[in-house]
Amino acid sequence: MKKKWIIGIIVVIILIAIVGGGSDDESQKEITSVENDTAEEFAEDALSDSEKEIAEVDGAAQAEAAIVEETVLIDQDDVVITAKGLEEDSIWGTGLKLLIENNSTKDLGIGCKALIVNNYMLTDLFSSQVAAGKKGNETMYLSSTELKAAGIENIGQIEVYFYIYDSETYETIREFDKVTVQTSLFDSMDVKAMDDGQELLNQDGIRIVGKYV
Repeated sequence: MKKKWIIGIIVVIILIAIVGGGSDDESQKEITSVENDTAEEFAEDALSDSEKEIAEVDGAAQAEAAIVEETVLIDQDDVVITAKGLEEDSIWGTGLKLLIENNSTKDLGIGCKALIVNNYMLTDLFSSQVAAGKKGNETMYLSSTELKAAGIENIGQIEVYFYIYDSETYETIREFDKVTVQTSLFDSMDVKAMDDGQELLNQDGIRIVGKYV
């Protein structure tokens, strides 16, 4: 009788363990299923939010993108310079696309004496050489660092002082008058001076502000 009781108890314990194990497995499956569903929903929501943010950024960028109509800037001394529009480069930033035509009988260089954007002067390194009777496509890039320092986000106006020089001797042949290019954002361009800092001089119409060291 004792043996039977012991065997019976052992059998009951085994059955309880099996049933409990099965319940644990089912519970674990349910938990895993819920976790997977939650993770998928979270991923979908996150992706949806990211897509919305990207769409908003793209929309804002498109809304603020300046447009320049094709315009002849210079047509003198057998030199024709035409603004073809603006372009964005991931490295160089915003650039003014130019078509340069050298209709003379000698090779010429075209440079820039001064570049002004939204009434701010920017450093310019533009230079191009075009052979006699030839054309060239060039881009005059606007320093993204200096645009940022000036607080310029909407490019509304670009003023350029072009000059031509002998491509062999580099002697200046002629300096042209200022040419002005207005973009589609002219009416909303940034013109307020970024003058945060310490005023160093304000006299005789000249003001100098120290911004940083």
